[in-house]
Amino acid sequence: MRTYIIAVLVLIIGLISPVCATGPEPVSLFKASPVSGENPLKVQFTDLSEGNPVTWSWDFGDGATSTVQNPEHIYMDEGFFDVTLITTNAYGKSTGKKVKYIRAGIEPTASFTAGPVSGTPPLTVAFTDLSSESPTSWEWDFGDGTTSVLQNPVHEYTASGTYDVSLIVESAVGTSYIIRDNYIAVGLAPVAEIGASPGSGDIPLEVTFTDLSANNPDTWLWSFGDGYTSTEENPVHTYSRAGEYEVALTAENSFGSDRKVLGTKITAVEPGSPTPVPTSGPVNPPGPSIEPPVANFSASPLTGDAPLTVAFTDRSKGGVTEWRWNFGDGKMSYVSFPTHTYYYPGVYDVTLVIKNDDSGDSLTKTAYINVAGSAPVNPDPTETDGPSPYVPTATATVTPGGSDPDNPYGSDSSVSGSGGGNPADKSGNSTSGNPDGDDGSVWFWVPVFGFIFVILIAVVLYMWMQMYGGGGRDTL
Repeated sequence: MRTYIIAVLVLIIGLISPVCATGPEPVSLFKASPVSGENPLKVQFTDLSEGNPVTWSWDFGDGATSTVQNPEHIYMDEGFFDVTLITTNAYGKSTGKKVKYIRAGIEPTASFTAGPVSGTPPLTVAFTDLSSESPTSWEWDFGDGTTSVLQNPVHEYTASGTYDVSLIVESAVGTSYIIRDNYIAVGLAPVAEIGASPGSGDIPLEVTFTDLSANNPDTWLWSFGDGYTSTEENPVHTYSRAGEYEVALTAENSFGSDRKVLGTKITAVEPGSPTPVPTSGPVNPPGPSIEPPVANFSASPLTGDAPLTVAFTDRSKGGVTEWRWNFGDGKMSYVSFPTHTYYYPGVYDVTLVIKNDDSGDSLTKTAYINVAGSAPVNPDPTETDGPSPYVPTATATVTPGGSDPDNPYGSDSSVSGSGGGNPADKSGNSTSGNPDGDDGSVWFWVPVFGFIFVILIAVVLYMWMQMYGGGGRDTL
């Protein structure tokens, strides 16, 4: 009996005991394509797990999940995303995770502009972010120890110098960095000063001139008073005729210019002659009767946002009587000190052509005016500086005159009309009427009656010849 009970217990225990089985647990593996791109980004996920899993649980990192073995998912937002896969089989489960596996969106590319980029202190500069792909943060370094986190900051430079400017931009998918070396130039216009040695002596007199100007000029124009000039910094000039000569220097840099006349004239004498005491003031040294003109000019400001109004100053030598300015934007001027407005951003060359009674000269300053900013909504298309080129416009009407009903084409007629442009007739003929181009009338005599009389005589003679040309009749 006891043996029977033990056997039954063993059987029951065997039936209710769990079946112990062993096998390989899964190993979660996967891949995706593409793993980066512009959002919205469609990604195909592929299960590569080992151990024959029977369930899959995907977490795409943006709040979305899936239980499909090989799902497809679209990332709508920009950013980096972790992806997790959990697989199970009869023997266990496995978790696989890839950190920042998917990048949806394009990294930004840093870029910027600024204006004005040069000027005298204090110089206020407006910076504009031009970065691509919509960055969400900005870090500016203005090169003078100050920074900003604004997208489009305005900064004031108070000290002279050249400054590097850098910008770091960042978005959810990356960062970008750019630096512009020596981008901002802050300085002062030159203060011209002259040194000369010797100041007097026998001809031929060789004089060494020295530029002593302050604030670092980079161009020089010397006038030696005898009709000769130089653009060297420290020229040497020889005077071959006796006389007193006034020397002037125009020194210029990107911030402006200044002109200085040597306080004591250079005195050149014939060998053996006593050296006169140098004088100051106007002199008329021997040499050319009319000094050849030498074109030179300055302008202020040289940079700024559109619309930028610039005052130009003629600094030419040589008794100039005519000026022609070309501002580089299609506009001209014919006055010595014009003011011109640039309505569109860009870099402009400026040319000055001058003449006097004897000859002429010209000067072009390349990339002289720098206009930043955006174009105005309604720029003035009619703006001119000085006389405009001659463009004749006119209309006219001929009106028969006379009050005789039997003679509608009387001996007087009128011409009425309107016109504009230059009142002088470019053909050389004189014109009458309003010289300002206003409407007006001109009366003149037309020998209409005489013309008709000649025609009638010709017709009568022709008829007489037809009728009596071959006969001997005495009368018509």
